[in-house]
Amino acid sequence: MVVVMHVGVDDPDLSVARVRARTEEGGHDVPEQKIRDRYARGQPLIRQAVRQADRGMVFDNSTLNAPPRRSLLFAAGRLLQAEPVLPRWILSGYAEDLVI
Repeated sequence: MVVVMHVGVDDPDLSVARVRARTEEGGHDVPEQKIRDRYARGQPLIRQAVRQADRGMVFDNSTLNAPPRRSLLFAAGRLLQAEPVLPRWILSGYAEDLVI
């Protein structure tokens, strides 16, 4: 069984800010442009992996100091569950999957 978990945030600015904070605490740095490029390039690829897996879960990790929240659950490419209120990155990245 293949399980894919997509943990994302609402926009690349948040990713950049979190990497900066991690770097200030002694963690490793990632160049800002690389973060932004990966954010844009990765979204459709991760969605594809979520849909091809036996189980796929999409978590929103946009809220600081809170655990990631499971927003979508897929089984064999079909959407089984969706939270009633979804962040914009999930609404745009998974729009085709949200149509009933």
